[in-house]
Amino acid sequence: VKNIENNFKINLFAQMSVTQLVLKPMLARESGNIINIASIAGIDMKSGMSAYGVVKAAMIAWTKVLALETGPRNVRANAIAPGIITADGKTAMGEKAREAILSACAMGRFGTPDEVANLACFLASDEAEYINGAVIRLDGGMS
Repeated sequence: VKNIENNFKINLFAQMSVTQLVLKPMLARESGNIINIASIAGIDMKSGMSAYGVVKAAMIAWTKVLALETGPRNVRANAIAPGIITADGKTAMGEKAREAILSACAMGRFGTPDEVANLACFLASDEAEYINGAVIRLDGGMS
């Protein structure tokens, strides 16, 4: 139970708390953009990922509701749902798990932090001004 509580605290409640801090001024000026980092684990449930997957599914649901509630005041909310992201192509997982994941990925590699940042920059830009309530997979074709 402690692990589940910590997952919610770190992966959902912390983002909700930060959003509460910045949302009031955004609504007052009727302009803003909230970008939450979810995970494909919140979309495609896998065995062994129950706590993390459920928390990220809650993040996705919360993002969509937030978009509905703040959209009329020109504040957008979207989520990025990355697959496995590594800075150097290495992970803490075993070789067998690594190969299984890479074989399920159309691009045959893990994503990079820069790719997540590039998508976040796009979502924050004026080019994405009509995107609201979206959950964008960033998984190299694992879907």
